[in-house]
Amino acid sequence: MRVHSRTIAVVSTAIAAAFMLLPAAVSVASTATASASDDDPTVVWGVRPADNAEGTDRPNYSYVLAPGSTIEDAFVVTNHDEEPLTLQLYAADGFVSATGQLDVRGREDEASDVGAWVQLAVDEVTIEPGVGVEVPFTLSIPPNATPGDHTGGIISSMSPPGDTTISVERRLGSRVHVRVEGELRPALAIQGMSVSHTGSTDLVPRGEATVRFTVANTGNARISGSVALTVHGPFGLFKRVVEVPDLPELLPGSRFDVEALVSEMPATGVIFANATVTPTVVDPDGVVTTTAPQPVRATAWGWALPWLALAVVAVVLAWLVRHVVRRRRRRRATRRAGVGSIDTSHVAGQGATVDVTATAPSAVPNSQSESGPAGTSENMR
Repeated sequence: MRVHSRTIAVVSTAIAAAFMLLPAAVSVASTATASASDDDPTVVWGVRPADNAEGTDRPNYSYVLAPGSTIEDAFVVTNHDEEPLTLQLYAADGFVSATGQLDVRGREDEASDVGAWVQLAVDEVTIEPGVGVEVPFTLSIPPNATPGDHTGGIISSMSPPGDTTISVERRLGSRVHVRVEGELRPALAIQGMSVSHTGSTDLVPRGEATVRFTVANTGNARISGSVALTVHGPFGLFKRVVEVPDLPELLPGSRFDVEALVSEMPATGVIFANATVTPTVVDPDGVVTTTAPQPVRATAWGWALPWLALAVVAVVLAWLVRHVVRRRRRRRATRRAGVGSIDTSHVAGQGATVDVTATAPSAVPNSQSESGPAGTSENMR
């Protein structure tokens, strides 16, 4: 059995992968920008959270704050090059990409969440070789902030000097996770589930089944989960257990598409797919907790048609229909022939009226000799 899922996605950029692995200095890629890999010689600086009263050796920023509160912290940028380095600094909202990677919006995108809550002391720094610069920032939670988890990032970026035809932006950043105090309502939903089958023209009817569905974070907490998926025919026949990787971490409001392929699935006319997602909640420090909601389940069905068998059935049905039609036509023809050969003398003997004028002309004058017409004929003589 061959199983494929979009949850097994190859990371397109090493920077986006680093952003998910909780390093002290992580890199992120945004739409319409090209990100540098770890081996890219143009990435000659590093970033990390500052060591202060909020913590030391932190992999990223993580806070639990009440609505309306404010906190002071700092962002450290270090120049590892042999030349002075100028970088732009900004904060941005986070999102989950189609491949399940945690990313942040671009500098041109308008921020409405964490990206708008963070105010950096400066938006550009020039750093001498081998020097680290600490950039203070303020995180202010709006009084009307929604309870639950909010994610963004603080980004340092460098654009190539001069006018270029293709805009390339090198970015390094640190994630910012904020849990706003209030009721935590973790929840997942399975949406748009479907199962299809390619059918089969082989003597042994087997084909490829495809299961698709979307997992949506409908609550207000960062959440992950494991997926259990089965595919089977009617009455549980030919049941297959499909291996699907665990879900990536989903932010509140984010969605992730899952696709699984099952080869050599018998074409049983109808097939069924059953999915169960067991959620796990992620706390602000990235630790999985046990305060998760109950598993969610969904079922779908689809046609799995054995085309060769259907073709044989269609031929047999066509022959039967033709045979029945021909028999009916012969019966009708026989009935019509029987009606045309009835014995009229036999019918007359049963009391029917039969015209015999043409068969007994001599009897007519005798029967009319005493009538008026006969006398008339005699007067005429």
